[in-house]
Amino acid sequence: GLKGFLAKPGEEDRWTIDVEPGKTYRFDVLAAEANSPVDAVLTLYDGAGKKQLMTADDAAKSADPTLEYTVPKDMKNLTVAIKDLLGRGGWEYAYNIEVTDTKAFQRNAIYLDEFLYMPAGARA
Repeated sequence: GLKGFLAKPGEEDRWTIDVEPGKTYRFDVLAAEANSPVDAVLTLYDGAGKKQLMTADDAAKSADPTLEYTVPKDMKNLTVAIKDLLGRGGWEYAYNIEVTDTKAFQRNAIYLDEFLYMPAGARA
């Protein structure tokens, strides 16, 4: 994942990542749920970091945002940016952004559903 912290007030961290045209990627922020004070805003830009493609503040039932984006056929890079909604920062403003291929994400979820969950000491 993309890990870091917003070291000073007003900071926005950015990464340019390689992407595969036609694939759908999922971007999950882990900050507030890990007790970080970051009220994260996640933004996707084109590879040059100029044109804003999508942005999110919160996800359903979470203060941490999630985005899914399908890469157009002519795009090979994407810029991922994170900042604090209120412009705060400091060493404690840590975050992690997990980037996954949605097909791999769905396959893992299906695979987990195949397990039988039982309490310790139970028999199948």
